[in-house]
Amino acid sequence: MALRKVDGPAMMEYFHKKQLVDSSYFYSIQVDDDGHYSRVLVDKRHQELQAKFKMRQTKMILQSYVEMLRHVVELYSPEMFQMFQDEYMNIADCTIYKANKSDTITEYKVKYSQKIQKHLVKYEASTTTVDSVARSLAL
Repeated sequence: MALRKVDGPAMMEYFHKKQLVDSSYFYSIQVDDDGHYSRVLVDKRHQELQAKFKMRQTKMILQSYVEMLRHVVELYSPEMFQMFQDEYMNIADCTIYKANKSDTITEYKVKYSQKIQKHLVKYEASTTTVDSVARSLAL
């Protein structure tokens, strides 16, 4: 693909501005003598390679030795795995009580062991919707 004379400097300026905003932003451009660019390597692919390398070099610690966590630790990047594991542990560390039940609505009270606040969760079977309200509830 040939660059017009204005394209090359504009592209370089764009990448330079991106690097000023984020010092970890990486780009590399090779332009031949005729103004054709033969290779453009920008941040996205570079970050993917860095994340893949980091994932292979990092040994994640499972908070609980359960099948779900053993499976996703092999798939996710360390950052994504940590987020997933934190949420998984929050779910596992709660108590759910059935509060009320009518023909179409079932209400549950959810309490996390480390928090005082409880949540009221309503499930509407006719519309298959779930609504949650966080507040201080008496169990």
